[in-house]
Amino acid sequence: MIKHQPAKYIFFIACLLCSAMAQAAFTGSDSARSTLPVKNETAAQAFRHQLVTVAAQEHNRWNNGATARENDTAMDATMKDYWANLGMQVKSSQLRDSLWQEYNPWSAAFISWVMRQAGAGASFRYAASHAEYIAAARNNTMPVAIQFKAYETTDSLAAWPQPGDLLCKNRGGKSYTLGSIKKGCISHCDIVTEVNPANRTVTTIGGNLNNRVAKRLVQLDEKGLIDRNIVWCINDDPDNEFTGTQEDFFAIIKVAD
Repeated sequence: MIKHQPAKYIFFIACLLCSAMAQAAFTGSDSARSTLPVKNETAAQAFRHQLVTVAAQEHNRWNNGATARENDTAMDATMKDYWANLGMQVKSSQLRDSLWQEYNPWSAAFISWVMRQAGAGASFRYAASHAEYIAAARNNTMPVAIQFKAYETTDSLAAWPQPGDLLCKNRGGKSYTLGSIKKGCISHCDIVTEVNPANRTVTTIGGNLNNRVAKRLVQLDEKGLIDRNIVWCINDDPDNEFTGTQEDFFAIIKVAD
């Protein structure tokens, strides 16, 4: 049984009633204002800016006038690019096959593609499984300019996520922790593209969300940590707005300065 149901439903209703405010948070201009490059920035800061830019471009590609889905023929080349980045040659017939799609979720392929396009180079563990690069970031001690480091969502170092961080969550009813997750485990991560301290919200972009690239709105608590007592919501989909418990978030991957 999910705890704190009243608070969760209150936030769900708030998502519906305040959609205009959420849509404002989802605009490219607002996101750009939060990620503009600055003079004398570090390699990590420059990478975060580029990562957010690439993620936003991909979101626009999937939502340019009409909402595209993974099985739309117009998205074949894009989907093939995501998989080719991991050395997989995917056929159009496979993309039309719902069973193949079920057994080959592409959200980690999306993250890996965005990471490479943004210039992560050899610093990131490119993989078809989120769990593989989460575990790599957990154990990461590489002395490189762009260093990915994972933290529990309850860690004080996870407070107030920055654009370019990754928020990682369980799915499929799993309950992995940062300490227990390993290659092959089911999970999901999205890229933080905007943080609104005044509203205590974080906007993320991820792949394979309702079979597309979408934005998720996540609520923070007064300490800037993910609020585990309410729900996240996705309301940039004209066909299917949906929500889920924020209790599923268990890790944040940060780009160390």
